[in-house]
Amino acid sequence: MNKNTFFYKIIERTGKFILAVFTYLVEKFSKNTTENNPYSIKGLKELEINYEDIYHELEKLLSENEMPGVDEFFTEQKPLVKNKSWRSFLLFIYGNELVDNTNQCPKTTELLKNIHGMSSAMFSVLSAGQSIPPHKGVYKGVYRVLLGLKIPPDSEELCYLQVEDKKMNWEKGKIMLFDDTKLHSAHNYTNQDRVVLFIDVVRPLPFPLNILNFILFYILSNAPYIKEAVYNYKKFGNHKVRKFKIAF
Repeated sequence: MNKNTFFYKIIERTGKFILAVFTYLVEKFSKNTTENNPYSIKGLKELEINYEDIYHELEKLLSENEMPGVDEFFTEQKPLVKNKSWRSFLLFIYGNELVDNTNQCPKTTELLKNIHGMSSAMFSVLSAGQSIPPHKGVYKGVYRVLLGLKIPPDSEELCYLQVEDKKMNWEKGKIMLFDDTKLHSAHNYTNQDRVVLFIDVVRPLPFPLNILNFILFYILSNAPYIKEAVYNYKKFGNHKVRKFKIAF
């Protein structure tokens, strides 16, 4: 769809309004306890327990695959990426499984599928000396989870995630969870790449917000930019895509 058409702009504005209303409802009626207790989400603790298995699969992937820049498939991310500063190996995206990729890391895939509400996942590489500028998501229906895998040593002041006024450091084998609708940025001022397992999980919500979240997620998963991202990623040899069921 042409983004410059009147019809597209009406759809875009309507979508932004609906997401803004949803954000208001979540903030007003949902207790924000998960950020303080990420292990309450089934399957996240198992990522830490099985960290070494995930790390070994990552090492093999890095030696055998050229990871594209995130902007090469998510074209709307172009302002955040310079010269492949942020690269990824995509596994799941909004209920779509990139089968050629998940077949290369079976243990990681098994662990991801056992996470309640896992909707998207990828290995995410932030190149040495690079940053992802401040940005924020628009959809309050998920949490962002990052599992530290390859983290430059002794880099607390040089390699970190900034979420509003809070600085957060990645640790090998440890998860962090945050709300990506808050302004955040990522920084790696070291001479080594930083690699994490990047996951979106459905935000636990009370009835009837969970039903509304299910409906919104279904709409977003069929949005043109998601379909475009899946189509673009196929150019990198990932020809088989299948749907998977997400637990709400």
